[in-house]
Amino acid sequence: MSMGASVGGFIAPSFVATFVMRSPAEVDQSIDKRELNPIALYVPLSAAFAILGLWYESLAATRREKMKKEIAAQIASEDTSLLPQTRRPSKRRSSVLEISQEFCRKNEVGRRQSVEIMGVACPFENADEKAIREKLWHDKEEWAELQKLGEEDD
Repeated sequence: MSMGASVGGFIAPSFVATFVMRSPAEVDQSIDKRELNPIALYVPLSAAFAILGLWYESLAATRREKMKKEIAAQIASEDTSLLPQTRRPSKRRSSVLEISQEFCRKNEVGRRQSVEIMGVACPFENADEKAIREKLWHDKEEWAELQKLGEEDD
């Protein structure tokens, strides 16, 4: 944006001097003794176009708001293509990936190593984690026993 303004600052004086300003000889020969050509009307015309553009944008914005209100007011039936979504905050459900990462050995090892690097020893932070660890260890031992039984049967 600032580079465009600087380019305009370089081009505008030469444009005005070439196309908008009259030479001193033309000014002396003219009846009204004006220094600007009729091309100088680009300044008020461009301002008028800018004002018209802003006015049109405000009209379009009010139309968009009106259409949004009409869509929201429609009654849901078989004829409506899309139902309006309500913006109620809902509790986000954890995905399978997040759950698996939470109990992933790699993540747990990395977390514990980063704490131990700082000199803080934390085998298990609270009683809940200790209970979960004991349950998982018990399940692992049961699984190992079942695998042994399966191998003995073969």
